[in-house]
Amino acid sequence: MPLPIRSRPAVRRLVATAAAAALTALSFAVLPQSAAIAGDGIVAGGVFVPDNAAVREENSFYVNQVVNGGIVTLVNRTEFDALGYTNAPIYVVPAGSLGTVPWWPKSGTIVRERSSLAVWLIDGGPNRFWIENPTVLAGLGYATADIRTVANGSLGGFQVGDSIGTGDLAGEVIDPTTATAASYHNRGTDNIGVTSADGKASSVGDVTWYQGGFPFGYRHRGELSRSPVVTALKPVTCIWAQVKWGYATGSVSFPPSASVAGAQEVGKYFVNCRSGGNTYPAVINLRGLSFAKAMLNSVTVTVCTSASKADGPRNCGSQKRIYNW
Repeated sequence: MPLPIRSRPAVRRLVATAAAAALTALSFAVLPQSAAIAGDGIVAGGVFVPDNAAVREENSFYVNQVVNGGIVTLVNRTEFDALGYTNAPIYVVPAGSLGTVPWWPKSGTIVRERSSLAVWLIDGGPNRFWIENPTVLAGLGYATADIRTVANGSLGGFQVGDSIGTGDLAGEVIDPTTATAASYHNRGTDNIGVTSADGKASSVGDVTWYQGGFPFGYRHRGELSRSPVVTALKPVTCIWAQVKWGYATGSVSFPPSASVAGAQEVGKYFVNCRSGGNTYPAVINLRGLSFAKAMLNSVTVTVCTSASKADGPRNCGSQKRIYNW
């Protein structure tokens, strides 16, 4: 008998971009027809169901697909067979237990519907963002082998956000005073406390992470906050600081237009050296350094010292913080 279509709660939809509506075969010339990619399974009613398995509740014929920590509907028998589940076991979980797991793959999953060329990034719940071409996919740190295949029609209830194009791969320095709450949502704060290898200088402060508000949910931002400073702990000639923002395919240190009042920039480091009869160099204040980029995922703060500015940074210590979006 045909598999019934599962009824899902109504979800607000945005109109996809005109470009997404006019996809051609040039977008992704080669796409996998099945997904055997390792990902996270789910636990429903005390039952573990592995990734990519079919699952239904007791006393129900509605069959769903586990996709990287969440579930999507398999829609009907045609899709069930087309995705290779004809001879696969169907996991059965207690009635009502699927309501306790997400009805979408976890953020960062790349999906497409079985008969479609459109490739989507899942981010921030039932939201999807069209990845315009393979260059953008690679720039986000993915390969075509990472694309998960789901049933035709199973993404219909997902909200459609802004498309991700080549321009989004370029990061930008952000003035925190202009990054309003409507533009970004606070996603948590990590402490940053790192000491130079010789114990003569250290940093204190935080990095606060933000995620772009829908429909820009794939845009991530980091901001050094809570008066982050680099200071000398013992008498030393120069103290140095570097901030490196990381993303899937690389990193950037002190991007253009980043500056810190009262400190010099030398070779992508900030430096302050003691002057006159002072025993300690002035504090380097990093507050407000903020960087935004598609899929930004880390920040590394490095603190160093030296006997002179000409020596360059020495005795360095680093600390990396990961943005777990």
